[in-house]
Amino acid sequence: MGDDIRVLIADDHPMFREGITLILSGAEDMRVVAEAGTAAEAFRLAREYRPDIVLLDISLPDVNGLSALPQILDVSPETSILVLSMHADSNHVIRAFEMGAHGYIAKQSASRTLVQGIRTVYLGERFVDDVAQDVIDSIPGSTVAPVPAAARSPGADDGLGERLSATEQTVLRMLAGSRAVEDVAETLGQPTVRVGSWRSAIFEKLGLSSQEELEDFARERGILEAESSGGQR
Repeated sequence: MGDDIRVLIADDHPMFREGITLILSGAEDMRVVAEAGTAAEAFRLAREYRPDIVLLDISLPDVNGLSALPQILDVSPETSILVLSMHADSNHVIRAFEMGAHGYIAKQSASRTLVQGIRTVYLGERFVDDVAQDVIDSIPGSTVAPVPAAARSPGADDGLGERLSATEQTVLRMLAGSRAVEDVAETLGQPTVRVGSWRSAIFEKLGLSSQEELEDFARERGILEAESSGGQR
C-alpha cells in the first residue's frame, strides 16, 4: 500500500468525490489519501499528505481552482496537478497549463480516461483528454505545446511509437520477455509501483488484458524475436 499512487481530490461536491474514490478503488496501483471541498482544505491537506496527484476542480467555493493551483504546488512541489473540470473552453484549458497544471480532463470523460490520466502525469508526462486537446489545437499560436499522442486519451489506432512513450516501449520489451515487474524495476532502478503503472498504461493504450496478449502483440511485431536474438540462446 505504501507504494501506491497517492491521490488528493479537491472538489466541492461530496457525491462527485465519492464517485471518483469508487472509480480509483478499482485501480490496484492508486488510492485516495484525502478529500478537500475548498481550496483552503486543499492547501492544508496537500501540505500534510504531499500527494503524488491532486485532482483539482476549477469551481471551488472559496478560491478559483486555477488561482489555487500554484499555491498547491508551493506547499507540495513534488505533486502533479490534474485539472478535472466541467469547463472545457480555451480560457480554462490554456490558463490551467499556464498556471502549472500537468493535465486536463473534462468531467464528462470516461472513467478509464481519468485512470490513464493519473498514471500518465504520475510518470512525469502531460495528459489531456480529446476535448481539451481539441481546444488546444484550435488556438493559433497557442503557447501550450501539443501533447504527444501517447499522452492523450485512447483514440484511433496508430503506430506503436505514437501510442507509447520511449520508456513504455522499453518496459514493453522487457515484459514481453516474461520478466516480472519486480525484475524490470530492479533493472531500471525504479520503484515497483512506477513500473506497475507503466505496465498498466501499456495494457490500456494497446488494448491488452493479459501477459499472454502482451507476448502475442510483441511477437507479431518482432519484439520478442529481437530480444531473444540479443539475449540468451
